[in-house]
Amino acid sequence: MRELFLCLEISADFLAGARQDTLEKHYQDVYKPLLTFLYQHPKCVCAMGFTGFQLALYAKKHPEALELLGELTKRNQVELLGGGYYAPVFPLLFPADRSAQLEKLTAALRSTIGKRPRGMQLFGSMWDSSLVTTMHSCGMEYVTVDASLLDAAKTHVLPLITSDQGRTLKVFPVLNRLLPLPSESGEAWIQRIKNSVSSELGPESSGAAEDQAVVCLSFDPEQLALFLESPCCTFFQEMNESDAFSCAADGVAFSTPQRVCRLLRRFVTAYVPAGMDGTISRWAQSPYKAQEDHGRFPLTIHDFLNVYPHNRRLYERMVYVSMLITNCHGDRIRKAAAREKLWEAQSGFAYVTPGSGLPAVASDRQQAYRALNEAERLVREAAEYKEAVTSYDYNADGLNEYVCSMEKYHAVLSVQAAAITELEIMHAGGNYAANLSRRAEFDAVSDRYTRGFFVEHLLEESESEPYMHGKPCGAGIFSQIRFAERKFDQKRREIHLEGRGEYGQLQQPVRLLKSYAITSDGMSVQYILKNESPFKLTGVLFVESNFSQTEFASATHEVQYEAELIIGGEKTTVDCGAPFRTGGGVSYVQITDSVDKNTFVFAPNEDAGFCALPVDFRRPICSDRAELTSQTVCIAFFWKVDIDPGRDLEKTVGLNIIPAKKDRGKKKLRAVAAADGK
Repeated sequence: MRELFLCLEISADFLAGARQDTLEKHYQDVYKPLLTFLYQHPKCVCAMGFTGFQLALYAKKHPEALELLGELTKRNQVELLGGGYYAPVFPLLFPADRSAQLEKLTAALRSTIGKRPRGMQLFGSMWDSSLVTTMHSCGMEYVTVDASLLDAAKTHVLPLITSDQGRTLKVFPVLNRLLPLPSESGEAWIQRIKNSVSSELGPESSGAAEDQAVVCLSFDPEQLALFLESPCCTFFQEMNESDAFSCAADGVAFSTPQRVCRLLRRFVTAYVPAGMDGTISRWAQSPYKAQEDHGRFPLTIHDFLNVYPHNRRLYERMVYVSMLITNCHGDRIRKAAAREKLWEAQSGFAYVTPGSGLPAVASDRQQAYRALNEAERLVREAAEYKEAVTSYDYNADGLNEYVCSMEKYHAVLSVQAAAITELEIMHAGGNYAANLSRRAEFDAVSDRYTRGFFVEHLLEESESEPYMHGKPCGAGIFSQIRFAERKFDQKRREIHLEGRGEYGQLQQPVRLLKSYAITSDGMSVQYILKNESPFKLTGVLFVESNFSQTEFASATHEVQYEAELIIGGEKTTVDCGAPFRTGGGVSYVQITDSVDKNTFVFAPNEDAGFCALPVDFRRPICSDRAELTSQTVCIAFFWKVDIDPGRDLEKTVGLNIIPAKKDRGKKKLRAVAAADGK
C-alpha cells in the first residue's frame, strides 16, 4: 500500500509588512482559533511560519500565544518554519543580508517560543539556487516552494533534493491546487489528493520507493479561517484521533516536513531553477495583464521588476544603501541601526502585493523609501561623510547616471530626459520623485514620458492649453529623448548634457543644452535652446517637476503639498488640490510638504508663466478593478519661444531645498543607543 504524507503549512507571506491593526485582526480571527484547536486536539499536527512583525506583536500584546506555541512545539505538534525576519525577497539581497535576516528570525523564534526552525518558507516562493549555500550555513534542512517553479514533467509529489557547491537542501513542492474546497467533504478531499498522486506516480508497486509520496499544502490566513470552519477540518481532527479511518483515508497520514525527511527512503535529485509563485509570475510578462507562463523556466523576480520600473527603482535604492552600509567602518551602534532599517525596507511587501501577486502600491513603496532614507542618514552619521557627485551605472541599464550625495539630500539624475528620477531629503520623507505615469486603461490618459523633476516639453502653442489641463498633447520632444553627456566636472559638481530632436510639423531640428550645477542646498539648471533650422521657431517651453505623494495616512489621498507664489511682486497662495495657471510674472514658487515640513523653493532667472495640476493614478491592487493608489502634484514654469534660425534662448531655474528644522531621526538614534546600553 502506498504511503501518503500530508503536510499542512501556515504561510506568513500575507503578514509581511502588515500594520499592527491587520496583525491583530488576523490573530483574533485566525491564529487564536487555530492555537485553541491544536491545543484541544493533541494529535493534529502542522507547520507554522511567522514574520518578525508577528512575533514582536505577540510578545507585546499576546504573550499567552507564545506560551501556547511553546507548549505545542514541545509536544511536537507544531513545527516552526523559519525565513527572513522581515519576509524579504531573498534573491534580491546580498549574502550578508540573507544570512542576517535568517538568523534574526531564528533567534526571535528561539527566544519567544523556545525552539529553532529546521526548515523555512520564502516570501512568494521567490527562489534562486544560490540560496542553498546561505540556507545550509544557517542550519536549514529543507525549504517549501510553490510547485509552479518546477518543470511540469517533474513529479510534484516526491520531495526533491538540490545542491549548490557541494551543499544540499531538501525541497518540498507546495501543491495549493489540492487545498480543500469550501463545501468539500473530508473524504472527497482526501480522495482527490490520492487521485492526483496516482496520476503523477502511476499505479502502486508494492515495495518501491515511489510508494512513498508527500503532498505539501500551504494556507494563507483567509484560507485557514475557511478551513477551520469546513467539513475537511472536522475530518482532519477525526482522522488523527480515531482508530477507525474511512476507506478514503487508508494509507494517508498527516505529518510535518521535518518528520517526513526522516521517514522517506528516497529523494529525487533535481535542479530547481530561479522562479517565484505562479500568482506573481503571471503578472511578470506584461504590465497589469495576467498571463500564464508556459516557458521552460519560470519567470523570476527580476523579470517582474523589469516590467514594473517603479518597483525596480526601489530595488536600485535598496542596493545602493546596502552597499553604503557594507562599506561603512564607523560607529558600530549607528551602523547596526542603519542595517536594521535596511532589513525593514527589504520586506517583500514593498515589491509585491501578497494574494493578488500584483506590484506593491505606492504607499508600500514609500514606506520602504522612508526606511532606506533613515538608514542612509544613520550611515552618514556613523562615518566621516563627504558630499560628492559621482557618475556610474546606478540602475544597471548600461548607461551612467549621476548620483548626488549631498548634505541635505540624495538625488539621481538620469540621461533619459536628463531628469531627476530620485530625490530624498536626508532629514525625513520618502522619495519625492517616485512618480507613476498615467496609463490609458486605468487613468483614461497615457503619459508618453517618465515623470520626474526638471522634465522639459517644447510644445506648439495649440498644444500648451491641453497640457496645462492634463490632457493628451504633443510629444514634447525633450521629455522622451536620451541626452548625451558633453561634460562632467566632478570637482565643481557640474553636469552638462545635450539633447536633440525635431520640432513641430516642419520637423525643425532643435538642440537643448542642459547644465546642472549641484550645491549643498539644491541645484541650478541652465537651459540653452537653439534653433538649428533655417526657419523661425515658435512655441512654448515648459519645465516640469512632479512631487509624488509620500504620506498615505489619509484614505482619501488628500494633497499633502502647499504652494506659495510671487506674481508681479505680490504673494499668492495656491491650492495644489485644484488646477492653477497664470500666464506670466512668476518669480518665486515655494512648495511645502505639509506632512514632513520640507520646503522646495524654485526661482527662475526671468519671470515665467506657471501652472500646477494634481494628477491621480489608479491601479489594480487585489483584483482587476483599478483603485486610486497615489497622487502627484505636477508644477511647470513656461515661456513663449520665438527664436530666429541659428539663434538660441537661455533660461535658468534654481531649486533650493530647505529641510524641516526638527530632526526626529536623532531622537530615534538616542533611543536605539539607550536600548543597546541597557
